[in-house]
Amino acid sequence: MKKLPGGSLQLTNPQPSQTGLYHCQDNNSAFVVEYEVDFQDVTALHITHRDLGQKPLENGTLSLGGKELIFTHWEPWQDCNRCGGPGERKRLGYCYIEEPLEAPMPCWLYLGAEKVQYSRMRPELQVEACLTPCDHIKEINQPYFVFDIPQLGKLTNTMWLTCPLASIYR
Repeated sequence: MKKLPGGSLQLTNPQPSQTGLYHCQDNNSAFVVEYEVDFQDVTALHITHRDLGQKPLENGTLSLGGKELIFTHWEPWQDCNRCGGPGERKRLGYCYIEEPLEAPMPCWLYLGAEKVQYSRMRPELQVEACLTPCDHIKEINQPYFVFDIPQLGKLTNTMWLTCPLASIYR
């Protein structure tokens, strides 16, 4: 973890153990904003393919003082990866915990420093087949651009949290 000039924070290779609350302060140490950051362990990713009859993880419960529900919060399905022929689409799911009468929150944010081992607490990736017709008018009207990152690993191993009063220039 590295504090950068201007107040930004750089987390290189963030780990689930770095999940937590991150605070931004101005030069007078006044509280400006707070980030709730949840890093989930991709090495424990549970992958299923719906068309092969594979099922996502079932909901579970923890007993840390009540009956906490553990479930997967699913992101929307991505678009089909091709048109005019068989393709695939995917969606990511993140581990969440909800206790009665409280709003759900990401598992590791909820647990904080609590050391709990439970195989249900992991992210998921779900895949399914799709068949989408091609929209040739939409294809023709798309702007053309090239996105090239010669050293992708160096860019994707770092996460930036930018404080509102910090410069947008890095």
